[in-house]
Formats: sequence, structure tokens, C-alpha cells
Amino acid sequence: MGISNNRKKELKVAYLKHCPNDFMTFARGLDIPSANGPKLLYECIYDYQTKCFESLAPSLKAVRDGNMPECRRFWVERTKKAGKDSDLAIALLWPCCFPTRPLLIQVGAADKKQAGIVRRRIKDIVYYNSWLEKYVNVHNYQVVNKNGLASIEIVSADIAGAHGETPDILLLNELSHVVKWEFIENLLDNARGVPRSVIIVATNAGFVGTKAHSLRLEAVEENWKTFIYKQPAPWISKQDLREAERTSTSSRYKRLWWGIWASGKGDAIDEEDIKRCFDSSLKPLKKMEKEWIYIAGLDLGIRRDHAGLVILGINRNEGIIRVAFMEAWKPVKKGKRRPEVDLMMVESACIKYYKRFNICWFGYDPYQAALLSQRLVKKGLPMQEITFSSSVNLTRMAVALKLMVDNHVLTCYEDNRLRKDLGKLSIVERPPSGYKLEAVSDETGHADVAIALVICGPKAVELLAGRLGLQATDSLDYEADNITDEEIEEWPEELRDIYQVYDNMNDNNVIKRGSEW
Repeated sequence: MGISNNRKKELKVAYLKHCPNDFMTFARGLDIPSANGPKLLYECIYDYQTKCFESLAPSLKAVRDGNMPECRRFWVERTKKAGKDSDLAIALLWPCCFPTRPLLIQVGAADKKQAGIVRRRIKDIVYYNSWLEKYVNVHNYQVVNKNGLASIEIVSADIAGAHGETPDILLLNELSHVVKWEFIENLLDNARGVPRSVIIVATNAGFVGTKAHSLRLEAVEENWKTFIYKQPAPWISKQDLREAERTSTSSRYKRLWWGIWASGKGDAIDEEDIKRCFDSSLKPLKKMEKEWIYIAGLDLGIRRDHAGLVILGINRNEGIIRVAFMEAWKPVKKGKRRPEVDLMMVESACIKYYKRFNICWFGYDPYQAALLSQRLVKKGLPMQEITFSSSVNLTRMAVALKLMVDNHVLTCYEDNRLRKDLGKLSIVERPPSGYKLEAVSDETGHADVAIALVICGPKAVELLAGRLGLQATDSLDYEADNITDEEIEEWPEELRDIYQVYDNMNDNNVIKRGSEW
């Protein structure tokens, strides 16, 4: 037998009476647009949401009433569509509806679109709970309490105007999307200036080596209350999840739906493989070492892209390819001219490291570096042209990278730049019969350091051929009888596909055995 209408009215009256003094009562009794239609939150809430709400509740009440919160810092990290924005909208709406003193709540995000998400969730909650219209008005970038005591200000890095307010509650939302980090630092400094302030940082998993990731590490070290949910939301269907996996790169799928922080937006190398390449005990080499052969790769950008130089050491006895040293240059503005990479600095560095490591092979892409390479050849450097217009070269580089990583022979000292660059790489098919590596471009360039490494890859594999299932005379042009079918089956799918391309190329005499670059 259902609840009578009179009983429903009594429950509603009791609920409205307790809402101003009890956040959990307020939250549980709200109607929300759930995955299965409008429902009371308490009917469809999950444990990870409840734990987050229960932890926030005392701090929200304390700051609302002007008392010192026991906990003032929160990190809320969830996967895509796991209710982060809706839950935080509820958390901010309660003190705005029922203030006991003047209260400023601020929401900061990367841009107008990101900043507007929480505002839209608040608008949805007010729509499904029309009784809230008695307490607040929802505007474009502001939610205002009708008695004038409290407001929620929504600001973003791309909206002109001062963000110098000192909020009592600060929510930094979608942190992994922020590029203008100074904006975030300003908001944090403002909130830190209020002794009783509460700061909530909310985000999906982002990219290792970014400012957002650094703040995440700081949150853990400084004992913030952290709520990290690392699996698909309970209401995401298996069909939707399979579709997301099919239409996304591997790293993007793992980052958004499984909460795995990635090194970049590419999918040529799995995140775990990227981690395995780096050894925190190693340091950049200052000079050459015995039993090592050194080669170098130069990826030269001038205006749009940065420039990158990588020096690889190959130790045949130990079966190791090591990043000995790397350097990168970004375009710099001089006078009224457009920003450009200082080619004289690049030239000096190439000569210096050639002498320091006795480099025996120096690969470069002639697209930007043709003139520079001529100058370096005159200085005695063993420059070797590697054209990116050649499908054979592109496929060789893709294969070499996979061989080095999958056979665990590539190692490097810890470097955020290279880690991030490796994460930008993707392997894409290049019809009719080849593959190539593509890289995402961002504020740190076009994966220039990783591309410099990739340029070295085929030569490094050639020098270490015996350790990778190849014959010493084969370079990358090995035949199927060198590797068993069982070994091939254990390779990643991308490498098996590329290997088949090589096998077909060799059959057609596209690549000659023992060929030199």
C-alpha cells in the first residue's frame, strides 16, 4: 500500500523544515534527473557519492555559519559521467539557499563552456525542485540568494574581468582542462587569504607532468580529503562503454572511463609501458662512457613547433638503449619579429654534444634542417637525412619505437617533457601498405623531443639487433624465420600489423636486407 497524500505532505513539510540546518537531508530529498528519469537522490545514490557528501557536509555548515571548518581542502576526482558536476552543484546550492551570514562562493574553470557546467546543473536542480525558486535566482554566470546574503560567482580563464574576490568557498572545476595556470593560482591565492575558506578541486583524470597533476600530488602529500573514483559510473551501460572504447584512443578511453592519468593524448604506447621506460635513479649523462655507442636525432621546428635533440646510448653487451641526454628549444620573440627557435643555439648544442659523446650517427628531418645540416657537415658531424615523406622511413620509425618499448630495452632518466611527448604519439595506418607516428601539438610543441628519439629509433634497433630477435646484419629488414609465430602472437596488435607490412615489403623487395640509412 502506497503512502497517502496527507502523509506525503507531512513528510514534505518535515523535509523543508530540516533542510536549512542539515545538508545531508537537503541532498537526499532532492529530485534529480537520474539516468532512469526523475528520482529522489536517496533512491539512486551510490556509496562513493554518499561518502563524498558526508565528508563535505560539516565543512559546508562550518563555513556557512562563520566557524573554522575541521577540513578545508578537498580533491574530488571521478570518471566521465560519474555525477561529479551534479553532486558539487548540490553542495554549493545548499549554503547559497540557506546562508546565515554574507557568503561568496566562486566556481572557476578553464573556459566559458567548462565554467557553465555547474551553473547548468544548478539550473536543472532548481527546475526539478521548484520550491528552491523561493530562495535563489539563476543567472548566466551567477546564482544569487534572494535575500542578498549569498551568491555563487562563475568565472573562467577566458572571460575578461577581475577575479580578485576572496571567496568563502572555492570550487576549481574540470582542472585537467585548464591551460592558463596563472588563473588557477590567482583563485587559489584569493581563497587562501580567507582563514575559514573551503577549497574543492574537481576533475577527471588528466595528463602526467601537467600543473594539474602536480597539484594532485600536492593534495595527497598535504593530506587533503581525497575522493578518487576510478571505474565507469554504475549507470553507464556495457554497450555504451564498448562504443566509447571503440571510438576512442586507448589512452583516452582509460583516462576518461577508468581514471588513469595519461602521459599524452596518443595511443602508440600504453601508459604502463611509458612508466616502465623511466628510471628515477638515472641522471643525464655529462660525458660518454665505455662500451657505449652514441647516436643522435634532431627534430627542428622554427616558428610553429619547438626543436628537440635526443642522444641515445646503445650498449650491445647489456642490451640497453638509453636516453643519455636531451634538450629542447621553444620559439622566442625578438623585437617585432615573430617568435622563432634560435638556430645558432641549436647548432652550438649539436656541435657540443657531438664532441662530448663522440656521436657516430646524427639523424635529422631535412624539411626544416637542410641548411643547418650543411653547416654541421662542414664541422665534421655525421649527419644522416631521414625524410618524413618516405612511407618506408615512417613505418620503420613506428616499428622501431614499438620494438624498443615492448622489449623493455629503452630506458631514460625521469623527464616530464619526454614523458609527455611520448604520450602524444599515435600509430596510424598510411595506405596502401605502411604506418606512421603522429603527434598531438600543444603548448609544449609537436612532441619534438619524442620525434627526435623516434628518428634515432631504427638506427638504435639496428645496432642492438641481436637483442631484439634480429640478426646483426638485418637492420630492421628481418624475415619471418627469425621470429616464431608464437612470439608474434604475444606482440601487441599494432606491432603484429606493422610486422606484416614489413613482411610484405620484404617479399616485394621494397626494403633490401642490410640496407643503410
